[in-house]
Amino acid sequence: MKGLWIAILIFVCSYPACADQTATMKAISAQYALYDKACVKGMSSLADWCEENLTADFTMKASGGTMDRKQFVSMCRAMAKNPDPTWGGIKSQKITIDKLKVTDSEAVAEVTSRGTAVMKAAKGNKGHKSGYRTVQQVQHFRETWVMTGGAWKIHKSELLGSGSPNGVKKGDPHSN
Repeated sequence: MKGLWIAILIFVCSYPACADQTATMKAISAQYALYDKACVKGMSSLADWCEENLTADFTMKASGGTMDRKQFVSMCRAMAKNPDPTWGGIKSQKITIDKLKVTDSEAVAEVTSRGTAVMKAAKGNKGHKSGYRTVQQVQHFRETWVMTGGAWKIHKSELLGSGSPNGVKKGDPHSN
């Protein structure tokens, strides 16, 4: 009988942690869904999402370098104002959470980002009949979310790997 009471006590004491994990997963998943929509809508919408959902001291590690929030948002705004002439836009975007570890007011998410963009085919490469080609990308990130002002926001983002859907490489392919 004593063992049963211990099992019940463990269950009751662990329930709030389970509830917090579930609520956090739901909240962060909702934020990623909004990110996906912003990406498809365009770079200006992505910059707006970032201004709302990145902490003031946000950092992103990718391609062998680090950007802060101001640099990242400025890059998105510049791309919206002066798009690359070969850029046809993001046509689909979906982030899935592979792992989530929640502790107090911090959550570390390992995510997979799958996207499809349209690019103008290079000269000499006929590509699709329209002169455009579809590019698929899969990227893996580790992102640290923090609870601030009653909302989850991204504090750190690190590119863990990227590639085509059939051949994702471990590690950032752009770093040395």
